[in-house]
Amino acid sequence: MEDAVQNTREAPLVVDFSTIENQKENIQPLASGRSAAQLSSLFQKGLSNSQTSTELSQATSSAVNPMALAENLRSGHQAFRKDIDRLERAERGELDELDVDGRERALELLQDPLEIYVQYVRWTIESYPSGGTTAESKLIPLLEQSTRKFVTDSRYQNDLRYLKLWIYYSHQVHREASRAIFSFLFHKKIGLDLSLLYEECSIVLCCFKDYDKAKEVLKRGIERQASPVERLVNRLEDVQQQHATAIANAPPPVEATLNPVPKSKGGPPKKPVKGKMKIFEDGAEGQSSIPGQITRWDDIGTVEKNRKQNTVEPTAWKGQKLAMKPAATAGVPVARPTKMKIFEDSPGSVSAVDTLPKASGTLSEHTGLSIDSGKDHRHCDYEVLKTNPFQYHKSWKDMNMRIL
Repeated sequence: MEDAVQNTREAPLVVDFSTIENQKENIQPLASGRSAAQLSSLFQKGLSNSQTSTELSQATSSAVNPMALAENLRSGHQAFRKDIDRLERAERGELDELDVDGRERALELLQDPLEIYVQYVRWTIESYPSGGTTAESKLIPLLEQSTRKFVTDSRYQNDLRYLKLWIYYSHQVHREASRAIFSFLFHKKIGLDLSLLYEECSIVLCCFKDYDKAKEVLKRGIERQASPVERLVNRLEDVQQQHATAIANAPPPVEATLNPVPKSKGGPPKKPVKGKMKIFEDGAEGQSSIPGQITRWDDIGTVEKNRKQNTVEPTAWKGQKLAMKPAATAGVPVARPTKMKIFEDSPGSVSAVDTLPKASGTLSEHTGLSIDSGKDHRHCDYEVLKTNPFQYHKSWKDMNMRIL
């Protein structure tokens, strides 16, 4: 009997893969793998015990219901945020404001405050089909909150869980920002006893083809005996091999030009002004950051603060109203925009262009009529031409022309 009960408890959970079959193309794979049971529970949200067999047979259509998935994700976020709120109240000494269950949960969270953030990040990555890479998951703000909260906490300075939060955060930002993140970690002495810090930092530096700094970082970890040190030794050999391959495959240097630019011939060259070169002195006795990186800061900033472009919060188009004309209030007329006034010539005015003499054979800019040289230029009026089109027309005899 006891064996039967034990076998029942150890029986594996059977997952119906038909619930996630239609969504497998939208699920991003993770290096650590995904829980099929968790994905199935996400897509099956909304199925109740009162459903009939017909409704249960249509579980696939219910599983891909985006409204049900959104409701499940929303309830999950609320549960974690509720625990974080309890933890923050306990840290501020406000346990009396919580109920009995909340007080017990807060005291439990106080024993290891980092754990609730680790669970929240892991749940976000595994619960979203995209792996938390979309803005909807709010993964980056969550990582920023969890990493900044324990920067000065000595308990987690060499905690592998805390370092992994920083590493995963560096994977979500661009390469320049990830390089600054590792410089910040070295400066704050976070994870200096863990080999993962030096490994990941060397990977980022190799992306910039900075193999010398990558080897320097790995050697620093080996000298410190970061655990496990064997991984750093193997990683150093890989970086040395990559560096040798990069040198062997480097393009040949550009040859000098056959006709170099001649030197300018002038007076004798001026002698350089003699002066002492100012040597930069760093106040810190020992550098703890990546060579060439900033060594003094208290806050690395967030993605939102470091963003230079203006961003507009996405809103739903449905229900939005377009800007309309202002409505007239009682007794106050609505101001109408003034129309552009079109310039019109006066009937008897003569422009300055028409009074200038024209060369022989040119057309009048005002009328387009040919004016012979030797005659005084006369102003042509369109109204006169309307009544008498041949007012200024020369006769064939006067123009001394013949018909061919």
